[in-house]
Amino acid sequence: MEQRDLESNPLRLDAVVACTRFGLIRGNITRIDSNGLYIEARTSIVPIDAEVSVTFQPRQSLSDACVSLQGVVSHQNPCGFGITFTDVPAACRKALDALLSTHRSVTEAATEQGWPLAG
Repeated sequence: MEQRDLESNPLRLDAVVACTRFGLIRGNITRIDSNGLYIEARTSIVPIDAEVSVTFQPRQSLSDACVSLQGVVSHQNPCGFGITFTDVPAACRKALDALLSTHRSVTEAATEQGWPLAG
């Protein structure tokens, strides 16, 4: 079983995954960390090791620009698929780090208050 990065946190962001073989797939990013993400989608037809690009907007409070990251499909299940990043340009890394930092702060605050987290 794959070991998840400890920085992984649940969230929900609209995303579009582009795959040369299967076209565009719309879904929701529900987990993300510095190494990859998980997309909930109505399809999991993208094969393991397929090269894809994922485009999403981190949060308007963090950036008005969309982020596009390159990766490969690393696992799949009936609800979606996981993507491991292969190329994270410096500008995208900055936006990703800001998203992870902000989201981690919210998650940690909720945990400290004893609020249950879905995921």
